[in-house]
Amino acid sequence: MSHVTAYGTIKLDNPKDIRKAIGNQAAAALTSRVRKNTPKVLSNIKDKLREALIDCHEFALLKSKHYGEFGMPDIDARMGAVVNALVDTVRIDFNGFSFKSNKLAGKVKLLGCPASNREVLQMSEAYLVSDGGTFPWFEALIDSNSVAIPGFWYADGIVDTSYSRTGEGVMLKRTGATWKVPLDLYGSPDANFITGAIASIYDFVAVQMRSLLS
Repeated sequence: MSHVTAYGTIKLDNPKDIRKAIGNQAAAALTSRVRKNTPKVLSNIKDKLREALIDCHEFALLKSKHYGEFGMPDIDARMGAVVNALVDTVRIDFNGFSFKSNKLAGKVKLLGCPASNREVLQMSEAYLVSDGGTFPWFEALIDSNSVAIPGFWYADGIVDTSYSRTGEGVMLKRTGATWKVPLDLYGSPDANFITGAIASIYDFVAVQMRSLLS
């Protein structure tokens, strides 16, 4: 005897076969549902993460208090490029559900924004190039201890446009001085504007991931 379902035919020969068939049908149904919902859920999460990154406290400080110190007149374009690159790393990893040992098994993983950020660090928008050398402003925000400029300090309010890119101030040489990332922008590999943005949308992400099964 057999029974036809939307996902195929279940043979009703014995209880073991019935359990296995029902389990396989359930796994197939859930797999289909998750794959159907994945594009929309992933888009929602990416949009929310992009918003959280752009609106983060550190970027607000860069555009106001530390605009001259970081020397980026095209700051919005650089931020936008870096944020888009970070968001593009986000993906949902799913290989489907299966029915084994009388249990449904399967994993759905949300991956992205790796701690190394190697590809983003190498983007031309992630660093400034001038006669004085290269300044990795993105790295300065996510690993502040690795970025310092020996022999220089930032002079606020000096607006000589022949030296200042922003008209807000300039870097001046000073023996014994070392410019370091301001404390209110300080970040480490484990705690920076990226990890902060991710933490701020955790509840939203959790709801979205649960909706994959709805």
